[in-house]
Amino acid sequence: MFLITFIAGANSERARTTWIPIAIGASAGLFSVQIANVHLFTPLVFAWIITRAGHREADLRWRVLALPLACIPVAATVFLGDLVVNPNLALQLMALALSGAMLPLGWSEEIRRPLMIGLLASTSASALFGLLQVAHLVPTDLWHVEVSALGRPTGFYPEPDWLGMYSALASLLAWRIDLKPQLRLALVLVNLSALVLAFARAAWLGFAAGALVAALTWLLTRRAGDRVMGDGKTGRLRAVFLTAFALVMAVTALPDLRRDLLNRLASTLTARTEDVSAQARVEQNRALGSLADSAPWYGHGLSSSGRVGVSGIFYSDFSKNSVASNWILGLWVDASWLAVPLFALICFLVWRNLRTIEGSLAVVVLVNSIFSNAFFQPITWLLLGILIGLLDTHRTPRGSVRLKLPATAAPGRS
Repeated sequence: MFLITFIAGANSERARTTWIPIAIGASAGLFSVQIANVHLFTPLVFAWIITRAGHREADLRWRVLALPLACIPVAATVFLGDLVVNPNLALQLMALALSGAMLPLGWSEEIRRPLMIGLLASTSASALFGLLQVAHLVPTDLWHVEVSALGRPTGFYPEPDWLGMYSALASLLAWRIDLKPQLRLALVLVNLSALVLAFARAAWLGFAAGALVAALTWLLTRRAGDRVMGDGKTGRLRAVFLTAFALVMAVTALPDLRRDLLNRLASTLTARTEDVSAQARVEQNRALGSLADSAPWYGHGLSSSGRVGVSGIFYSDFSKNSVASNWILGLWVDASWLAVPLFALICFLVWRNLRTIEGSLAVVVLVNSIFSNAFFQPITWLLLGILIGLLDTHRTPRGSVRLKLPATAAPGRS
């Protein structure tokens, strides 16, 4: 019924190229919104591709099948493995892979900006909600007062780590996408503030990696006339300076916040013995490595890595988890050599699109997922699908770096 109603209201060209892509992007930023245990992202993409029949502009040929074909061997391990926890994870993986494949199947440059606008809107709303939680303006409990004296907000997500990751994505997106200066100022301030206050170290590392990659690729591939700050009227510098000023004022006025931030930063790159969560991740990775060593060439089966819990505890009989906290080790435990095509495809897509906004965002998600795994969330597959769609743009010089208005920008400068 949902799909019928959705498709019936999607007949206009405006809906197909703007409003539905905005909804798809927004759903990728709200992974906990589901219909019958299916991420909203999947039925939205499925319904959209029906309305896009005959509207594909990119010449992608076999590439639209790349994601499903790379995922089939991994999903098939649920029939082969000896430690499978949740066979339904194979269905979830294939649904996400097919959803990602549908985006390039109906790809055109005009849907690119709406997808990113939708993602920016939902993640920014979550960041704002998280700030309201810290200010005690909404009646929700905060997490881990032993980590942050203010408490860690969650936004629209189940845990602070996810607020951190999605705020990191929104911060980079608000910085790079073309927006009115005042709007950019507000969005960067809100999202960077939420990123800091979430105290999510994985998100901090992902954000740093994404920002560093974006800066390096710009420096190495820039053309004459490219200017990182635009024409000086974009509001980018003002947004960063205002956020930095707000952070300095906050840590000056709140000594406890300053102490907690310094402790958290100091423990981001080192696993201190007194840092329980960091030590737990070390033990988890050690246990995952041991489990991978014991696996046959096809792995222990998709979802078997979920048997490794907190502090490396191995659950031989029952586990509530289906995925590991580290996506690379997790897939290696689950599928071993059968996961190599998927690893190779992801690396290829990110490498080919490093100069794009979506490439930088993919770096954030994948680095974050080494510590807090978002591999089975729609955001990963939204970005991979877009990166496949952008392969066609590399036939023009330099590919694409910015999302501009109007959507039909000059070749190589969109």
